[in-house]
Amino acid sequence: MSDTNPMYSASQITIPSTFPEILKQYTKAAIRTQPDDLLLWSAQYFEALSAGNPLPVSSRVVTQPTHVIDKTVKGARYQEEEYRGDELHQSKKTHTLSVEMLKSLASQFLHPKTNFSVEETYDVCNNLGISSQHVNDVLAVGEFQESVPGIPFISLLAAVLKPRLTETCKLLAQLSEATEESLPMPIFEEALEFLGSLEKMPRNQIDGIINTAAAAVSPLTPSTIDSIFESSASIITEQLSSSEILKELLSSPSSIEAIRAANPGNRTARHFDKAYFSTLTFKEKQDLLRCCRSGIDNPDSSMGCYAMQPSDYDRFKPFFQKVIADYHGVGESAKHVNNWDLSSVEGLPSDGRLDLAALGLPELSMRVRVGRNLADFPLPGAMTRDDRILLENK
Repeated sequence: MSDTNPMYSASQITIPSTFPEILKQYTKAAIRTQPDDLLLWSAQYFEALSAGNPLPVSSRVVTQPTHVIDKTVKGARYQEEEYRGDELHQSKKTHTLSVEMLKSLASQFLHPKTNFSVEETYDVCNNLGISSQHVNDVLAVGEFQESVPGIPFISLLAAVLKPRLTETCKLLAQLSEATEESLPMPIFEEALEFLGSLEKMPRNQIDGIINTAAAAVSPLTPSTIDSIFESSASIITEQLSSSEILKELLSSPSSIEAIRAANPGNRTARHFDKAYFSTLTFKEKQDLLRCCRSGIDNPDSSMGCYAMQPSDYDRFKPFFQKVIADYHGVGESAKHVNNWDLSSVEGLPSDGRLDLAALGLPELSMRVRVGRNLADFPLPGAMTRDDRILLENK
């Protein structure tokens, strides 16, 4: 302070008119978000505020500090440890995904044709308390590489909470209500096209739902979306199924990769190909994961996979062919041929009888192990309790 302008009283201090409100909102945001690095988070907060960008603020009070990552401080280590490289992004975050988290995320991601970098996506989600494992899984399922589209990304997160397609869209409408009175048609269309393509839904089914929505007189509120899907029920043949199955699909590829690294002898993990898995329909993914369940639940298994139906060997040939060839130590093109002709075997009696006494051998014990599967029943892994009781009573 210059000596030529000394301060003698508070009346000489001029406070900008907007300062109290800015300070008030900043204080409330800090209390809601609970950042572990307040100074770094504050810099990010005011940078976003001055640029007119969405603020890194949680919409509810969090009970644990929000992890804030500083790329400029961590440098290369940040790239190696926090952002994946050849490994999955790891974090100590264990927060459960919630609707409130998605409401905060919606202000930035729920906009048509909006894209983010992978690094930006991790930063935003970390600041909102969304676990990095959720981000990892969604990036893997959506096959997002360098660029992350906002609506498809938040749609997959919404599907974790509300797996059925109707409920996912209703949740997106609920998230949109934070900034809009209803779900804008462009957002609904982009979300449905992405989820539909992920499910390998025929184009005419997707177009049918979109046309029904476009013709609706009422805004796309959750209740309106319910009516749209009810009226389109005849053209919808497959919806996202139960929460447990969706979570399994989201997490299993990552789990199998971890098992492969820790248990190289696990043939299921060794030959599970994420690129091949991504080409399957939702139903096929479910069925293949059921075949692989033993190897996922028992990482030290040497085999770890079992067909549920005889047709699985053909349906999932790119997977089973590699596993079977590995188990038998043969090439994938090898063919098994039965040959019971003993005429070419040297050292056998001329009459072809395998008489132990004539061969000078003592009495031997022999066990013949036979695995029987009946055409009327699924293979053991897919049998229900009723199937087993019915088999026992035959």
